[in-house]
Parts: sequence; structure tokens; C-alpha cells
Amino acid sequence: MNLNWFINLNPSLNLKQSSLFNGREIINNGSKIIVSSNKNTYLIEADSGRILKKFNFSSTIKPIINNNIAFFLTKNSFLIAVDLLNPQILYSQDVNLQVAKFLDSKKKSLSFKDMKLLNDEIYIFLDNSFILNFKNNGQLNQIKKLPSKINTFPIVIDSSILYLNLKKKLIVVN
Repeated sequence: MNLNWFINLNPSLNLKQSSLFNGREIINNGSKIIVSSNKNTYLIEADSGRILKKFNFSSTIKPIINNNIAFFLTKNSFLIAVDLLNPQILYSQDVNLQVAKFLDSKKKSLSFKDMKLLNDEIYIFLDNSFILNFKNNGQLNQIKKLPSKINTFPIVIDSSILYLNLKKKLIVVN
């Protein structure tokens, strides 16, 4: 978002773009709003705007909500589940460590593309065209390789995953 016009019209605010809020998409489940900034994540009451809880992690991609539980992927590669009714962390799992254990290999740094909830399980799409499938308790269930590299954010329609590959060809995975 280009805010130069606003800063130029309001020089008395003494704002710099580097000091403005920067974070992920704001999500809302009706009664609660989740805001993830550069350093923290806030759980806010939608009706009053009151901050219910401040967590000291930030999300790298848009969090997802299911049955009053919010799931986050943090900058340091943790999958975190937060109870929205009783604001507390339910679990925090190191995704890189779980993948290393699953593959019986050394811990590597992963690059996340997107996260989806399908059939009450968490699917994490990686930039290298792999999908990580986690049970809703945060345990890695399986790792799958897609037929080609992901160029766009995947979408899900009728239990099929659709995305464009690097050659801009539509890929459908059932």
C-alpha cells in the first residue's frame, strides 16, 4: 500500500513508512478479530475492540480458524494452535523438526506458501511443491509431492486442489 500521499498531506504526523503497521491479513470469526503484526499477534473482541490477549509470535501467512481454534505458522516455523474462547496456546509444534523426524533426516528450513484446512486436517503448502498434512493435534501425518511446482496460491473446490504451475498451466489434484 502506498501511503506517501497521506504522509505528504499530513507532515505534522512525522510518519515514516518503516514505522507504520505491517503484518498479515486481519481475520474475523464473528466475535473475535485476529491481527498479526511484525512481532506480535493480538486477539481482539469484535464488539468492543478490547484486546483480549497479546501473543509474542507473528504469523508468516494468513492464519486459519476452525471451531474456535486459530492455527498460525510463525516466522520461526512453528505451527501454533490458539483457543479463541479461552485465549491460550493449545500447542506449538516445530514444523521443521517434525519434517526432519518424519523423513529421518537433518532439520532443514522450509519455505511456506499457504495453509488450508481440509477435512479437519491442516495442509501446509511449501514453495518447493510439497504438501505437509498435519492432524488437528499438530502432529505431522504425511508429506506429499505435487505433480509440478506451485506458481499461485492453491484453491480447494469439491475436495480437489487447483493451482497454476510455473508454465501457467492449471493443475488439478484430487
